[in-house]
Amino acid sequence: MINEENDRINKFTRLNEQIRAPRLRVIDEDGQQLGVLSRSEALQIA
Repeated sequence: MINEENDRINKFTRLNEQIRAPRLRVIDEDGQQLGVLSRSEALQIA
């Protein structure tokens, strides 16, 4: 069951260059919100 859920997440979750939205809400590794940034700004931080 857990493997099926992980597979589903992996199939539908877009990461970094796969993301198509023009603006993204960015959260850092500590959970702090960095705000809504353009896709290019967010990719520079990633």
